Amino acid sequence: MKNVRLATLVRTNARARQPFIILILLTVVQTRNSRPSPNRIPLRVRAGPVIVSPPARVFNVSGAQVFLSCEAVGVPTPVLTWRKVIGGRKKFALLPGDRDNLAVQTRGGPEKHQVTGWVLISPLTKDEAGSYECHAANAKGDASAVGEIRLVGDIRDVKVEPVDDVVVGDVPVEKVTKDEEL
Repeated sequence: MKNVRLATLVRTNARARQPFIILILLTVVQTRNSRPSPNRIPLRVRAGPVIVSPPARVFNVSGAQVFLSCEAVGVPTPVLTWRKVIGGRKKFALLPGDRDNLAVQTRGGPEKHQVTGWVLISPLTKDEAGSYECHAANAKGDASAVGEIRLVGDIRDVKVEPVDDVVVGDVPVEKVTKDEEL
């Protein structure tokens, strides 16, 4: 008779600096003459949430549609909520609140024990400009990351700050200024 158990372990990929989940399959073989051990210790792996894909900084014009997204992983699967930062980093308004032009959506995945969430704003007004916090929580802890929505008069006014040594996957990110074409 075989007993099969599944365990999940969250580890960090040192190269990508992002957590990933390892599924461990344990098989316990029991023969006819053997008895289960009374000293058996169940394997339960639990981990507090980690934000694996934080919300970004978004620039757009009034009337446009914008969204922020966030992904978190943890065991058990975290619950993801969105809050708007009001007057500093210590005051928050839970979203969606009572706003007709703002929607919040969450779903499980794309990986096991992972959750993905979005804030969609359409149309964008000056009241929605500001910082938004993605907050993930489970029984083992919580984690958060902040994204930002900035309102600009004209999309051509967006100046991308130069950054050094940024690589997305295997593709280096190029430096772009206002006068260069995207």
